[in-house]
This record gives sequence, structure tokens and C-alpha cells, in this order.
Amino acid sequence: MGEIRVRRMRPGDVAAAAGINRAITRRRASARWTAMVRMLIQHGPGECLVAEEGGRVVGYILGEMKEFAFGAERSGWIEVLGVHPRHMGRGVGKLLGQRLLSTFRRKGATRVFTAVGWDSGDLLAFFRSVGFDRSAFIILENGSA
Repeated sequence: MGEIRVRRMRPGDVAAAAGINRAITRRRASARWTAMVRMLIQHGPGECLVAEEGGRVVGYILGEMKEFAFGAERSGWIEVLGVHPRHMGRGVGKLLGQRLLSTFRRKGATRVFTAVGWDSGDLLAFFRSVGFDRSAFIILENGSA
């Protein structure tokens, strides 16, 4: 394993992130997904990071700062995380998560949130490893929209 370097995500990294997403989900990233990634990069470039090894993007994490979401005055939100399957289990996600949490703290976030499906055991374990626990909030869904 080479050295992992974390840096801000650039618009030119969207294709690499889409490739990682495809390797994870086995589905091509939709135009809406790539538009969302571009919007997050534009809106908060310091909150969107990639991990590189040998000059290749091997993981990404996309977040954003929000004001007054769920009553938290200034909070960070982790929206999307992906590590190429060949690089999972090597600390790439943890490095990205820790770096983004540090960025959120530096920008004044008092809390950081994300949402994970209860059946996503690996993802739940990952978020617990970087200090997440259950929130006081319950995510509600209306499937009729």
C-alpha cells in the first residue's frame, strides 16, 4: 500500500468518484448523482475531499455545513462516502472521515450528522469507528411523494 493523500475534491474528480460509486453499487452513476456531487463541490469545496494513492482517486467523502437543520445552529452533514472496494479495509474511509470532521470543527460545527440504513452493517461500523452514535432524531419518510 502506498501513501494515502487527502485533498479537496475538484470538479475533475467527479468521474473518478462516479467510477468508485459504480464499483460499489454495480450501477452507473445517474446524471442527478453527478449533478449533486458537482453542486456540493461548488457549494462547499472544503467539505468535499478525495483520497489519492499514487495519483489515483481511491475514495471520496462529500459533506456540507448547514444552519439550523434539526435545531442544530451550525452543523456538518456527511452526505456521501465511497471507497473503491479494492481499497476498503485499509483506513481510507477513516482518514477521509477524520479529516472532514476536523474541517467541520474548524468551521464551527457543534454537531455532525449523517444517515445510514439500519441494514448497512459495514457502514454503521465505519461511522462508529469515527465517533458517531445514534442521534436524538428519528428520520421519517413519506413514500407517497
